[in-house]
Amino acid sequence: MKLIKKNRVLFIVVAILLLLGISRILLNKIALDKRTSPAAEKKLATHRLPEDIKKELQKTSSIATFRVPILLYHYVEYVKDKGDTIRQSLNINPYIFEKQIQTLKDAGYTFITVGELGKVLDAEMSLPRKPVIITFDDGYEDFYTDVLPLLKKYNVKATAYIVAGAMGRLNYMSKDEIGKAIESGLVEIGAHSMYHRYLKGISYNEAKFEIEQSKANLEQEFGVSVVSFAYPYGAFDKQAVKFVQDAGFKTSVSTVPGIDVSDLNRYFIFRIRPGARTGIELLQYLEGNSFKEY
Repeated sequence: MKLIKKNRVLFIVVAILLLLGISRILLNKIALDKRTSPAAEKKLATHRLPEDIKKELQKTSSIATFRVPILLYHYVEYVKDKGDTIRQSLNINPYIFEKQIQTLKDAGYTFITVGELGKVLDAEMSLPRKPVIITFDDGYEDFYTDVLPLLKKYNVKATAYIVAGAMGRLNYMSKDEIGKAIESGLVEIGAHSMYHRYLKGISYNEAKFEIEQSKANLEQEFGVSVVSFAYPYGAFDKQAVKFVQDAGFKTSVSTVPGIDVSDLNRYFIFRIRPGARTGIELLQYLEGNSFKEY
């Protein structure tokens, strides 16, 4: 009887230890999932220059600088799922977006692409009077259904940054839709990595793959030169900047707020979020702020 009791106690102890071990593994997995989920990574997104890059810029003598407001958009639609807080926070409804285009057109702004801005930096073309650029990150399907018709209606250009590995997935543009956007003559596509990885601080091979392969895939799929890159979540470091340069991109854009563009920041060009501003409020936002970052 004593032996049976001892074995029973030993069994209970072992069972408790196993349960504790399994619980710890599950908790660690949940914590890792939270840390690496898109929602969590968006909270980590940097909207300021990395300190090492900022210090280098501060030491550099001033060179020719252009003031070019580059507007950053993600979704342009009427969000049906009110529980999708991320989509809600990144969305501009089509009515407001159209009003913003009208405001800029009426104020005499000229719409160019990021690729054309790169040519300005390379002295291959002149900067038009009152330039403005509209950019869209991720390649969501509403770019095709809601944005493209308005671009055609007002004959304005845009740059769409595509997550190459997400093409054709739920809520993203298909290859055919992206192709038709390019055929419109109003849309330039840029690369937004392969799988929307957070590029700041990741390994050499991972960063290299995300940047280089996204360019190669998009160029192969659509037969166009992809000359600009957008950092997922706005996150970048010196390693990411170097890979973008080495991959043959002419420019890359960040989420650091600013309007000034020069050779100094051509691989982390500043962008601003227009929000729901229209009319005089939008114009004052673009023209009355320096957005000086360094």
